[in-house]
Amino acid sequence: FNNTEVDGKNVKVVSATKIEATIDATTLIAKKYQIKVRNPNLKETKALEFELKPIPAPEITDINPPQGFPGLKVTLKIKGKGFIQDSEVVFETTPLKTTYKSETELEATLDLKNVIPGKYQISVKNPGGLASKDFEFSVLNPPAAPTLKALNPPSAKQDAKIPFSAHGTGFIQGAVILFD
Repeated sequence: FNNTEVDGKNVKVVSATKIEATIDATTLIAKKYQIKVRNPNLKETKALEFELKPIPAPEITDINPPQGFPGLKVTLKIKGKGFIQDSEVVFETTPLKTTYKSETELEATLDLKNVIPGKYQISVKNPGGLASKDFEFSVLNPPAAPTLKALNPPSAKQDAKIPFSAHGTGFIQGAVILFD
């Protein structure tokens, strides 16, 4: 790149028809480069073009769920484009643990432990200061206490695995069934 050799420690001749290299592109400018291979006898190939593309600006098109309740941990699925391995989801100014799924999907864990109800901004940042527009995420007032109206089944034999459900109102994501 820029008429420099790739360090020999980063080059591996696999066969007479294949050579591999690790290129540190973090310090290179996005543009088209001419690539050649030179043997120890100083004979070179003709150049082929290699394009180093710029890091894209991320864009959010959807966040699911778009809301949560105080005290919960929420796994956000962020859809959009321009996501890369080093993309980072940011809640207001706090970076979140982010998992890259694809160029169009990220996942992030949002802990709403000390967050009060209101509207907040989520964005995605890529290296180089590239950031998406903010996407709104709502933290809702917690609902009223849930009510329990029926158990299905209402009883069972002790020596069995029991498919069980509780029925009522006001159950939210993260609710648990307590046996006392």
